[in-house]
Amino acid sequence: MEIQPHLNNWTDIKAMLETNFGGFQTADQLYEDLRGAQYKGNTLEFYNHILHKLALLNQKCRQEGRVEDVERNIQTALKIFTTRLPVYMRTVLCALQPTTMEAVFIYSSSSSVTQP
Repeated sequence: MEIQPHLNNWTDIKAMLETNFGGFQTADQLYEDLRGAQYKGNTLEFYNHILHKLALLNQKCRQEGRVEDVERNIQTALKIFTTRLPVYMRTVLCALQPTTMEAVFIYSSSSSVTQP
């Protein structure tokens, strides 16, 4: 468990506990939650939102002994992230064909792509 002494409100404490010990949802419920993610805010917020959901899901899969699902979850998160970005970003990503979440984020946020 990672110790974070800077936590000073309930939301941060709850998030840390859920990250380290898992929530009340099953891996299947967390998978559906990941699949339901929608683009809101900006690319960084969406990226962090997807990564948080992916981390919770993969941790739960490991706890439930479903390690073989981890790679599928990563590919699902990648697909969700790329297909739910605004159209002008998807066009660039389609041409570049990134294969990792990090690459998708870098291409979508630092390629000087701006909305027309």
